[in-house]
Parts: sequence; structure tokens; C-alpha cells
Amino acid sequence: MEYLDETAFTGPPPPSGKAQVLSVSTCLPGCCDSFDELWSLLFAGGETQTEVALDRWDLSLYYTIDPDAGAVGKTNAKHGAFLSSQNLWSFDCRYFGMKSSEANAMVPEQRLVLRTGATSLLEAGVTTKSIDTYVGDCTSESRNYVCALSPHFNQGTAAPVTASRLAYCFGLRGENCSFDTACSSSLVALGHAHSKLCLAKCAPTGALVIGVRVLLGPDGFVGLGAGGFLGVHGRCLTFDGSASGFGRGEGCSAAFLSLDTGEQDMDMHLCSLLGSAVNQDGRSASMTAPNGPSQQSCIRDSLAMAEISAESLSSMECHGTGTALGDPIEVGAVRGVVRGKRFPLLLTSSKSNLGHAEAAAGLNGFVKCVLILLHSACPANVHLRVLNGSLDTEGFPCFFGNELADVGLNSQHLGVSSFGFGGTNARADLWGFCQEGPRSLEPRLVTIPCPLCRRDMCKSCGQIADEHTLDYHHCVHERESQASIACCSECDVSQ
Repeated sequence: MEYLDETAFTGPPPPSGKAQVLSVSTCLPGCCDSFDELWSLLFAGGETQTEVALDRWDLSLYYTIDPDAGAVGKTNAKHGAFLSSQNLWSFDCRYFGMKSSEANAMVPEQRLVLRTGATSLLEAGVTTKSIDTYVGDCTSESRNYVCALSPHFNQGTAAPVTASRLAYCFGLRGENCSFDTACSSSLVALGHAHSKLCLAKCAPTGALVIGVRVLLGPDGFVGLGAGGFLGVHGRCLTFDGSASGFGRGEGCSAAFLSLDTGEQDMDMHLCSLLGSAVNQDGRSASMTAPNGPSQQSCIRDSLAMAEISAESLSSMECHGTGTALGDPIEVGAVRGVVRGKRFPLLLTSSKSNLGHAEAAAGLNGFVKCVLILLHSACPANVHLRVLNGSLDTEGFPCFFGNELADVGLNSQHLGVSSFGFGGTNARADLWGFCQEGPRSLEPRLVTIPCPLCRRDMCKSCGQIADEHTLDYHHCVHERESQASIACCSECDVSQ
């Protein structure tokens, strides 16, 4: 593999022989249907929570301000991070070789997995059939809203079939598994994929990992509200003193992994997956209570597999649900692992932007980590106003950002954690270098098609990209920040 010159890195040097992330695709709330759109949301510090729409369920029947709403079969949470109806139900069944009658009987989770999975495979340039597929999915509600009279009902609503759909449509013959460990499902799936790639004697060509969650009805809102898990704000107030429960979210994220075989340039990779780990709380304070020592053990196991020290971590994507119990225990676990660090550790959580997507939450955080590596910037924790007084940060150099922060390095190690409420913990550690923005090692001309004339134009300034601009372009050499514009310079003049 033709690595970049290691002297160019101000952070950790590139590893070798590790799993590589070749592509990522998303279908998330806030119109985040692509990698760039998700970064725009995170960069701006935006959130995606809205009030429950009528096309989901009728608020007047299930919502009440009564704090004991669960006792009467209602919920006191009425906000969530929802996908648009078009994202849930629009589906080109002919592309996947399916009949409309079969497609109509599929739960939205299967549609989302097919679309995002196909996009990730396409962007990774996959041509072989020896691909493993792993899906984190805790489908339990959606089958109640699909016509049970359809002859395709069983296969259209079963969670194991969700993982098999993509393999069937594209003829993938590798391992195919579905994981349901609640909130950590997709990161557990990632850990299994990583272990298979690195440890199996007959390793597959690659692995596709997907996390998905859809909130169609009030069932989960009522059930989780009765258990005291949901906050009345409908948001994840991560690390904030007013946090009293999480806000729900939905969406689908996918990532394609491949072993470092030396056949591709480093520029073709988004980042490297160095380590991963999965463990269980065992017997803790209660079935749903987090266990700090087990979380510490999971982080240490992943770092050991990655062969890096905790002190080398520059930032961390936390589970960060925004609960009075969960956040302090997690921060305490991180503090117990990261000792003697010279520079502050940036702590952040995508749940403050996208809500808690449960089965998809771990992979949502993983995708955010990839974006942090590519831009060398750590997005803000939205809604963080007053730090939770229960967070034990004494002697722990850390930074809870409420605005976009420069990492200060052009290459870095970072980690992502995900903890299931049943006690299954998962962790992944990554390495990557900055490929966009002022810290980019190899600034390059980024082009998009002009919406009017369809010619390639510079994404930053709109100048037409022809043979003259390829050799020299001021946006590349001055490393200006990228901002989308309406049309190319020539169309703008003609108007």
C-alpha cells in the first residue's frame, strides 16, 4: 500500500494490516441521505427532533402531560427524530427484482436496509459475491402496521429476513447474521464483522454492516415511558444537568469493511478500523443499570486489539443517551481508562443531534467518527448548557464541547462506544487522517455538477472545472472552507 509520507502527520502514523472502511451510506432524519448532508447537520450543530406527525400516530390518543403516563397506557414524550414518509415508503422494487405485491408487504426496515446497503456496496466498488452481511435490528413494532393478509407477510416482517434480503437480491454468499442486543445491536454487528475479517483463516473479501430502526407506532413510546427511560423534552440532553431521559430516533446507516491487502491506495479508504470488543455487564445493580467496570473492560479490550494506548485517543463518540444514571457512569468508565493524558479528550455524542436510534445508534456514532477523522473537527453536543454535576471529571482532562472544535491534528485515534440496556457493551477504535478542510494533507479540487448546465464546478467557489483549473485552483492551494453554492460561475454570470 502506498501510504502518505509519515512525516506529514502531526498525529499518530498510519497503521498497517488493519481493516479499512471503504464506504459509508446513511438514511437519517433531517434529510441526511448522504455522507455530506450528515456532516452539514453536525457541522452546524443542528438537531432533527420533531413532534410526532399524524402519519405515525394520533397524539391526542396517547399523549398526556401526566408524569405517571405509563400507568394509564400513555406517554408523556411526543417528540422524536423521524424519517420522512418518502424515505420510509418510497422503494424501487424493480431495481431489486421484486414484485410490487412482495415489496408492499415489507416493513420499512427491509426497504431501508436494501437501499443503504446497495449504496454502500456500489460506492465501495464491490464486484465479488463473497461478502458477509451483518445487520443490527431490533424490529418489534413495525410488523403490527403491515397488512397481515398478504401471502408475503411473514418474510416481509421477520427480522432475520431483513438481514437476508440484500444477500438474496445481490447473490451474496458470505456469512449473513442479524443482531438484536437493543441499543448496541449495530456496533455488536460491527465487532463481529471485524473479528471475522481479522481472525478467520478463510477471510471474506469484505463485510457489509448495517444498523436500522423505525418508529411507526406508539408502542415503544408507551413502554419506554412507563419504564422511565424517556425524557419529556424528547431530546438526548447529553452531559447536561437537566438530562432526565432520552429522546427516540430512527434511521439506517451502513458501512463496508475490507482487509488491508495492499492493493489499494490509502486515498481510497475513509479510515482504518483498528480494534473492537463486545462484552456483558453480568450481574449489576439491576437488569437495565449500566456497569462501569464492564464498560472499562470493553474499552480496554478494544484498545488492546488496536495496539494503541488510551492516552493516544484525541476524541470519543460516547453512548451519551442523556440519562441521569447513564452519563455519569460512562464518563466515570472513560476516566478510569484514560489516565495521564496530556491533552484534553473531546467527548461528544451523535444522539444529541439524531436522537437515540436504538439498534442503529452504534453505527450512527461510528459514521460520525469517520466524519470527525475526515474533517479533523469534533461537532458540538447540542443542548449542552450546564454540565451535569454528577459527572466525575476530577483529574480527568476532558472537554465537553457545545460548539464545533478543532481537533488540532491531521491524523488521530478515536473510539465509539455503545451500551445495550440489557447489558451488552460494544466498542470500536479507529484511525484516520484529515481529507477535507484546512488540515487536509492533500487538498484537492472537490467538484459537484452545476444544477443548471450539469458541468463539473468547484464545490467552494463555483468555478468550472476544466483542464486549466485541474493544474491550479485557488480553493485547493489556499485551502478555503467548502460551502455549497447555487450554480457555477458561468451560469451565474449569464443570469
